[in-house]
Amino acid sequence: MFPLVSSITTAQAANRWRKAIALGSAVAHTRCRALHDRGGKSRHVLRLCPSCVREDVHMFGSGHWRVMHQVSAIRFCLRHGDLLHDRCEKCHAVFAECSKSMLPGDSCPDCGSQISGSSLPTESSKGYTAFAQLVERALIGDAPNLAPQRRNQLFMGLLAAADYNADALLEALLAWWDVDSLQALNAQLQCRIEHFQALQLFACGPAADKVASPFLMAAVAFAQEFTPKAYD
Repeated sequence: MFPLVSSITTAQAANRWRKAIALGSAVAHTRCRALHDRGGKSRHVLRLCPSCVREDVHMFGSGHWRVMHQVSAIRFCLRHGDLLHDRCEKCHAVFAECSKSMLPGDSCPDCGSQISGSSLPTESSKGYTAFAQLVERALIGDAPNLAPQRRNQLFMGLLAAADYNADALLEALLAWWDVDSLQALNAQLQCRIEHFQALQLFACGPAADKVASPFLMAAVAFAQEFTPKAYD
């Protein structure tokens, strides 16, 4: 997840972390993981796309876990549109991170079934799609608007265009995600953020370590879509 985490920090901090992690620093790894998990709900289940697995088996002989599918708030494969699977359909055993010897498409270690299923919410929206696309770009280092200075410029432009009404922006964000409350958005993003934190994000663009990273990325995706080009 380092590319995703480094996309929301300064270039200097990302370079320091990269060097420290490469040298085997447990502290750097822990802090990097903490930033990724900040405000998020812990999850110890792996996810797969059935269509990706079929293609992998055909091309390579076995399935592979994809980093994109392990991001907590991601529920659908962007390439195929499939709802991600996170458990055995027969016995409902989850694909746990402790079962690292298991590859997608392998038989369930508990019951032997090769049929997978999902326990994930099936709701989608324009907001979710834009968020997922931003996450995908961040993982390959192509999301410049997530960097602190760029995203703050976006938020300031968005706020100015909304006559500095942060409440109205939050309501628009919820509508974009087709949810009726911040709690419902938290559930989709798999994070915890309070109402005052959401308003503060739009009002003054706080540092990445002050807000749950999934919500930060959702807000940036929203700002990219609705900030007037004059402010971008």
